[in-house]
Amino acid sequence: MSTRSMIFQEQEDGTAKGIYVHSDGYVNMHVGVGVTLWKSYEEREKVARLLELGDLSTLGDDPEASFVVKHLGGFSWSHHPIMNDLQALEEQAGYRNRYTDTHIHYERNSELASGPFQDMTKEEVHSYLYTHAKNVIAELNLSPNETFEFFGHSTPCSELKRSGYDSTIAYARDRGEKLSDPLIVTIPELFSKKDSYSCEEFQYLQKLNGDWLYRTDRHYNWGEWLDLNDELMKQVEREVTDSSVA
Repeated sequence: MSTRSMIFQEQEDGTAKGIYVHSDGYVNMHVGVGVTLWKSYEEREKVARLLELGDLSTLGDDPEASFVVKHLGGFSWSHHPIMNDLQALEEQAGYRNRYTDTHIHYERNSELASGPFQDMTKEEVHSYLYTHAKNVIAELNLSPNETFEFFGHSTPCSELKRSGYDSTIAYARDRGEKLSDPLIVTIPELFSKKDSYSCEEFQYLQKLNGDWLYRTDRHYNWGEWLDLNDELMKQVEREVTDSSVA
């Protein structure tokens, strides 16, 4: 189930502009909307560009869509034939998800390989998959300065998926639809205890000075607005303390 949130920016006229974000709305030092805003959206102009996109499915480090979202089907990038074909090829090479109690690992089991991959070494499989993926990407109708940079640290499909998952995906823009205007509310309205605009669980507000505040829904009543930097630094300190004790 998604953790919904709203991102607001205080305006000079006493109002706040806001948009909805469907996924990962929590405050966590490693992932999610909170830490992404904190580390990547300090500049007000950048936040303003983000708000102009309207409601989001996911929030990435930049308002612009990643290569994968831009060139592999927008909102439906994960279902593009290139993604499906690469996934099938990697499964033929023996790559599968392995589930443990805490993680999902995408790794190769040579015993599951079929076709020409049965007689290849791990290094040969790795080279073949990346060469194939680079050739497929090169066939897209791209401008000379556009490409996808593969790092070669996992598999082509998993690298493309990570680029897609970490991207800002805007509902209207990446479906090819007309952008909708951000929500506009007064600051007193935003600081009331019972306002909720999209059944969200977290709200974020960038103040005029660039600082970020957040608050959490508590049984249909909002808690106090808190300093986002303070909360994330507390989480960092707790993790450092826990690791030193362990």
